[in-house]
Amino acid sequence: MLFGTLGILATRQLTRVAGHYVLVSSGTLIAAIGLGGQALVAALLFYLVSSTLAVGALYLLIEPVERNADEEDLIAGIAEPVFDDEYVGAVSEETDEVGIIIPGTIAVLGGAFIFCTLLLAGLPPLSGFIAKFAIISTLFDQDAISPSAWTLAGLIILSGLATLVAMTRAGIDLLWTPGEDAPARLSVIEVVPIGLLLAICLSLMVAAGPIYRYVETTAGGLGAPRAYIEAVMGSHAGAPR
Repeated sequence: MLFGTLGILATRQLTRVAGHYVLVSSGTLIAAIGLGGQALVAALLFYLVSSTLAVGALYLLIEPVERNADEEDLIAGIAEPVFDDEYVGAVSEETDEVGIIIPGTIAVLGGAFIFCTLLLAGLPPLSGFIAKFAIISTLFDQDAISPSAWTLAGLIILSGLATLVAMTRAGIDLLWTPGEDAPARLSVIEVVPIGLLLAICLSLMVAAGPIYRYVETTAGGLGAPRAYIEAVMGSHAGAPR
């Protein structure tokens, strides 16, 4: 988790940010499994679903987002405003209003990117926050909090802050700095999978109660596998030969 957090802060490339976040997420799961306990397993199962969907959406976003930035500008770290003369609305003779036109591509990608950032950083009220809060709450729900629990909680908070900083920086570089040949629009085949994954993440937040009760039942089954073993062996014994 610490290695992934340092990697997130050290890179400006979105692909590497996503890769290092996978390390952080994997480390969180391994640490939670190592500490053990049915309640903690339930929390990490919820975290596993939310984190996997969010990272999947981010990986689908990377290619269309990076098409909006010049490779040379990304390497140099140059960030110039996206709203240049091409996007600034002219003064209307009838209404005398001045406006800034935000390209549809930037609006769609920017909205999805912000959604992914909130999910990965664990900010409320999305499912990423619910999952991390459940893990930390379970770690502190005991009479004597162990140093391992304090360490894991601190790393979860630190990695979330690092992810927020890195994703915000990448968003400025990639969405605030479009290339000269930035696409005028996105194809449906690019938008639909991203929207579907983010919609599922949103449903995790809306239906967090029933879903969390389900993962608690699942964690209970993992902790006491005797009923599952007997069901499988019973089905095997009664199967026709």
